Amino acid sequence: MLTIKDYCKYPFLKGAANALKIIPDLQKPIIKIVETDFGKASLAITKERLSNALYNPKNYQIDIKVPERTIASFFFARVLLSLPTPVNKSLIEKFVVYETNRFYSYYEQEPLLKKKEIQNDLQIMDGKTQFPLKEYVPLSIKLIQSSARWKLINMRVNNGIVDISDVAHTKFDKKSDDPKEMFFKEQIKYKIRSTLPMKLDKETKTILEPIASDIFGQYYTSMDSADYGEVTASNFPPCIQHIIDMIQKHENPTHMGRFAMVSFLHEVGMSETEIASIFQTVRDFDLSQTMYQIEHISGKQGTPAYKCPACDTMTTNGLCLGKDNTLCKKVKHPLGYYQAKHKFALKDSQQKK
Repeated sequence: MLTIKDYCKYPFLKGAANALKIIPDLQKPIIKIVETDFGKASLAITKERLSNALYNPKNYQIDIKVPERTIASFFFARVLLSLPTPVNKSLIEKFVVYETNRFYSYYEQEPLLKKKEIQNDLQIMDGKTQFPLKEYVPLSIKLIQSSARWKLINMRVNNGIVDISDVAHTKFDKKSDDPKEMFFKEQIKYKIRSTLPMKLDKETKTILEPIASDIFGQYYTSMDSADYGEVTASNFPPCIQHIIDMIQKHENPTHMGRFAMVSFLHEVGMSETEIASIFQTVRDFDLSQTMYQIEHISGKQGTPAYKCPACDTMTTNGLCLGKDNTLCKKVKHPLGYYQAKHKFALKDSQQKK
């Protein structure tokens, strides 16, 4: 049987919701819950949870001293993510990815019997390779954005059933890219994503806006767009320049590395075509696929543009090269480095005049 401690790890299971139903404070309206000691303590964990999702996505450890509060923090996180108008899809997606990876970090360590219980609760089967067409299409949308191999045209379809077992394993670089595991995770993401945003009344939004601003303030501040002037490669931070150098040397940066580079270059004003030209030295370069991925990141396909990761995230993903760089130590975001270099260069130019 799953316990309250299990629900701390998997807060979106049905049993987790049932565990919260017996807590008196949680039977009140949200605007009253946040005034209780239970609500305040749960919101503190919510802040920790969302902070990890935004700035430290590999840190799955959060306060579990009182399991019910930890479970409630997942609920509050969903509420706070539903507050911005319009809803910030980038924030939601970071949360979805974080919670899915957190889920899997615990799930893969569980004994087979407990895994079966979790699957039954979620009504999701691990290792499944065949999906009805109506299930496959929404689940594959995000995967297609990362690789055309998931397009329906590349799948075997028989009587409305899509079979993913033919996806060539040799095309995947690591174990975590096994197609069955990827699709299992995608089902978890879809389950979490489909509950967001939540519908909130005006009074609830008014009460919770200050809390949301406190939690998301740093994120919005670091991601604010700015006019950086003409794109100047000499102002690129060491992390971005290193990723570009790797590509030009026919080396293979990580997916996060490529994402960081593309989103950074887009934000400083480089065009999609100019960004695509950097990838021309990559083996098996495909212009149409590269442009598709770049346009997705830069928001040219009807979705919000993705923002370049902050320094904490770059460090977590092994991309930071600023340990001994004086300027890097003073900024919290690659764009901050670029902006500072731009200002220094401008000031130096003015002095020379």
